[in-house]
Amino acid sequence: MIKVTVGRNGGFCYGVKRAIELAKKEAAKGKVYTTGPLIHNGLVIKSLESEGIFSEEDMSFLKGAERVVIRAHGIPLAEEKMLRESCGEVVDGTCPFVKKIHGTVAKYSAAGYKILIAGDASHPEVKGILSYAGSDAEVVDENFDFSALTHDKVCMVAQTTFSAEKYLKIKQKLQKNINNNIKSVEIFNTICYTTLARQREADFLARKNDFVIVLGSSQSSNSVKLLEIARKHAPSVLIGTSAELGSVDYNKFTSMAVLAAASTPQELIEEVLIYMSETQDAKVVMAEEQAAAPAVDENSMEALLASDKAAKFVSYKAGKKVKAKIISANDNGIYVNIGGKSDGFIDKSEATLDGNYNPADFKEGDEIEAIIIPNSSSDKSCVALSKKEVDKKKLEDQEAEKALSSSEFTLENTQVVKGGLLGKLGTYTIFVPASQIRIGFVKNLEDYTGKKLRLRALPPKEPKEGEEEKKRNPKLIIASQRVILEEEKAAKEEAFWSQMQVGNIVQGKVKRFSTFGAFVSVKGFDCLAHISDLSWNKITDPSKVLTINETYDFVILKVDRENGKISLGYKQLQKKPYELAAEKYPVGSIIKGKVERIFSFGAFISIDEGVDGLVHVSQISHKWTKDANEVLKVGDEVEAKIIGFEDNRITLSIKELLPEPEEEAAEAADSAEAEVSEKPKRAPRAKKIMDYSEAQAKSEENKQRKAKKEASNEPKEYISGTGFATLGDIFGSLDLKFDDEDKK
Repeated sequence: MIKVTVGRNGGFCYGVKRAIELAKKEAAKGKVYTTGPLIHNGLVIKSLESEGIFSEEDMSFLKGAERVVIRAHGIPLAEEKMLRESCGEVVDGTCPFVKKIHGTVAKYSAAGYKILIAGDASHPEVKGILSYAGSDAEVVDENFDFSALTHDKVCMVAQTTFSAEKYLKIKQKLQKNINNNIKSVEIFNTICYTTLARQREADFLARKNDFVIVLGSSQSSNSVKLLEIARKHAPSVLIGTSAELGSVDYNKFTSMAVLAAASTPQELIEEVLIYMSETQDAKVVMAEEQAAAPAVDENSMEALLASDKAAKFVSYKAGKKVKAKIISANDNGIYVNIGGKSDGFIDKSEATLDGNYNPADFKEGDEIEAIIIPNSSSDKSCVALSKKEVDKKKLEDQEAEKALSSSEFTLENTQVVKGGLLGKLGTYTIFVPASQIRIGFVKNLEDYTGKKLRLRALPPKEPKEGEEEKKRNPKLIIASQRVILEEEKAAKEEAFWSQMQVGNIVQGKVKRFSTFGAFVSVKGFDCLAHISDLSWNKITDPSKVLTINETYDFVILKVDRENGKISLGYKQLQKKPYELAAEKYPVGSIIKGKVERIFSFGAFISIDEGVDGLVHVSQISHKWTKDANEVLKVGDEVEAKIIGFEDNRITLSIKELLPEPEEEAAEAADSAEAEVSEKPKRAPRAKKIMDYSEAQAKSEENKQRKAKKEASNEPKEYISGTGFATLGDIFGSLDLKFDDEDKK
């Protein structure tokens, strides 16, 4: 068995996915053109064309188009200006990360910086960046001569899909070649973080496996770079379609990694994994999370949570909570000492939650908590405070603590921080690590900002053996939505698998086809209906039987819960060809068909698709026939009558459609009998011969009478049991001798 490890960072990147979604939205209004292919994948391009989305590299062709979508790579400024002036509607699908590079180079170019772009000069993204970078910009690689630079200010960026390893070398080379002329150098790492994660994962998995498959296109920069990285450590191949998988000899390897580039559709990834498990008996596992996640530096959110920095962070601006000692209270409010140069003042409107303020309730020397608020009064000698806000937060904290102790609470208004999402629940800070947002790797944290999350507080991590327990902020809570989703998924799976019993009939929606069958969604679970289980007749194309997005009844043939596979059958719920033929052609029906096969005992005649019947040699003609090949040949068109159905076998008769022979045979037999009875007596010398002849004739007469008695009333051609015979045949072998007396 071969172990197949699947990379976690597969499928469309955020920029490609966003551009496709924008194009589909526009396509709902009518035909859409894109400035070049949205993605370097032929299968996806064909799918988009079927939805009315067409790519065009020639900008002059797009002049006057009604709807145009700029692809994720972006386009040069001049081309965009031309489109906006000549086209009806232009939607900018440029990836936000690429847009950020445009803004960076435009800003520094305007400030007099020499712009350097690490990347492929022929790539559409780089061409677009150059148009924002000024006339003096240059595309560089690891062979660029930085010592020749004469500019005093240099700014360098990178193509989003550029090799991280190469960019590091270029950066180091630039830093080493800074001379006295260069006074300022700005270097921006603009490689997309998903690209970094994919490249890091490719390096990690290639080191650990015998062989690597990169799913992508040779036209995709992202795909090619993943292949280059993988080939440094293991034999690797680029696969564009599932049909190409057969070219690999998998018997040479015991472990293999599957990586998917940014242009790879999820359907291809699934088809490859099913192919491996179905044809190679492979064990498919997901890559370890440490292989997929970017490296963590000391200033990351994860590192911050492991320290006491968050707990000790203070600010004396508005919003800070302070402990205050009451100096005095009057009808206007409460004066307090907050330990600084200035005293604090709590206006009566900020003293209580219910608005019922009584100075007598606040005794001199008592300690209370308050929050610094903006001072809107004319008296700036005191720091404005609010006790009401503290009380409000205490109530909120009570609700928060109740929620945090429950199995589930909700959180909204989160913001993206390094490593995850951050939100507030009362005075509690809730941190949701990226790995705990959903089941699987989160490609873009921005997708979850402001969305409602269903969370559960995670218990603090126990220190490892021999490790000191680190100080932690009690108001900092680590929470997870993933644990809730996993529990729900497990419950749904349990309910699902309990219903998935062999023989059960289920409804399934056809999602896509492959050369080996149809993928069917049953209650959200992908099942396979093998091509051999779609029709009783042999087919090579599933679309001959099923239609995409249509729902059908299927029977469960096999359940493999351990490997998460279910096999379905469609033909088993359909009538067999012979059953349909029995309904369509009852006994007695006359059919026209072609002779398909001939044997000595009879011929097989095609009746319908996948159905044929046998004409026995005795049913071909009224005349006796020894071999069916003497009368029929393959390809003959014949008419036949159905005379029987038994155990899916159909018997036919051609003879019954032929006219009966005339009564000539019977008349000839009667004439022969009369001649025998009227023969004159023989001379005495032939007495012995005549006695023998009469005995033979009498025997033959008895046979004929017996045959007539057993036969039907219809006239039949007579054929003796031994064939046709004459008197010559009877007497030819006799040695007849006459004595002299007879001669006289």
